[in-house]
Amino acid sequence: VRSVVADGHDGFLVPPADEEALAAALARLAAMPSASRAAMGARGREKVEREYGWERIADRLEAMYGDVLDEVERRDR
Repeated sequence: VRSVVADGHDGFLVPPADEEALAAALARLAAMPSASRAAMGARGREKVEREYGWERIADRLEAMYGDVLDEVERRDR
């Protein structure tokens, strides 16, 4: 998740299985003004749509297939 969430910018990161850290992050989120929470959520959504939307995934997959085909062609020469 660290590769997706920028802590404090578009979400909060907490260590796995750390209930106290999770509670603190939720309290921090609840204490934020609603406009700040909305902005954080919007930043997170925009990042996910930009980086992990189906069009982006398809582009990456197509590029990987192209790399594999190029490697096969080089190897078969």
